[in-house]
Order: sequence, then C-alpha cells, then structure tokens
Amino acid sequence: MKETFEQNKLIAGIDCQRCHGPAAEHVDYHTKHPTEKEAHAIQKVRGLSRQQQLDMCALCHSGLKPMLQPAFRFKPGDALADFLMPTAPFPAKSMDVHGNQYQLLSASKCFSGSQQMTCGSCHNTHTNERDNMQVFSQRCMSCHAAGSPDFCTLKNVPAATLQQNCIDCHMPAMPSSAITLLTNGQQSPTPDSIRTHLIAIYK
Repeated sequence: MKETFEQNKLIAGIDCQRCHGPAAEHVDYHTKHPTEKEAHAIQKVRGLSRQQQLDMCALCHSGLKPMLQPAFRFKPGDALADFLMPTAPFPAKSMDVHGNQYQLLSASKCFSGSQQMTCGSCHNTHTNERDNMQVFSQRCMSCHAAGSPDFCTLKNVPAATLQQNCIDCHMPAMPSSAITLLTNGQQSPTPDSIRTHLIAIYK
C-alpha cells in the first residue's frame, strides 16, 4: 500500500509522531493485525498529564530559547525543562505575540482559573480551523455560556451575536516585533499581525 500526503496541508516537521510519539512499532503491529481496532504502541494525548500536553506544544510555541537537547529528540510525555533553557519570567504584556503563545496563555485568567485547560481545549490539531471564529467562539462558550456570571458584559449587543466571535475582542491580532515585512517603496517595515494568546478584556 502506498502512503501519500496532501502536499498543501503538510507542515514541515509536523506529523502524527510529533504528538503521538515514535510510530514504527505501532505501524508494524497494525500491519500484522489489520482487524485490531484498539491503538497499540502509540501515545494517546489524553493519556498525558495537563503539563505534559502543554510541554508538547510549548516546545515550539514558547519562543526562541537556548536548547539543551535537539528539539527532534523530544517525545510526547517528556519534560520541556529537559530541552529548553529556562528564562526569567517577564510581564505578559511585554511579550511579543510571535512564538510566546504558551507564556501568554498561561498568564491568562481563563488558564489560571482552570485545572484542565490546555492548547487542545481550543485547537483541534487534526482540522484546519484557522480564521473560523465561530468554531473557536463555541469553545469559549463551553466555559462562558450565555447567562453565566462570566459571560461577555458588552451592552446593547445580543448574546447570539456575541457568541459568533469572542476571539477578535479577547484575543485580537496584534503587531509582532519579531516578524516584519518590508515591501518595495516602503521606508520602514510593517509588523505582521499575529493573534495574541493572552486572553483578556481589551479596549
């Protein structure tokens, strides 16, 4: 059987094994046991602790830091501290929006007030949902349902309308100082806009 990939959907360096670990034994087992439906010899993300799940994403989404080991040695379940040199914390408001998604999320009230929130609470890594504000907003509603004390307090806007797009208000696209674009005719670069992961109330 020939395995093929959809070229326009493949992200270099990101494949099933980034989240589910080495899969050679898994493939070998299920090739020999084609009727077996229970996954064998593969890491189930739900089987990881909250911090292990966060560390798995933070390897790439916590900014550029000195590496203690090569990133491609990291396996799901490994501790991030064994791979990245720790850096002194600084206020989330001074972090650049590019690359620091983990730190920004962990500084958010939504995160600190939850015992279960992970990157996977909002992101389905198996589906391209980029720019689908309604889908992400529905996930906000799982904790901030209409009528609850912590539902959006924006006045004169129907609840049904608010539920369509929480993201643009509470996780706005903000200019990055790490990624800028300089096009022909411009004297100074234009910052790229990246959605902040510091969930907050913005003016």
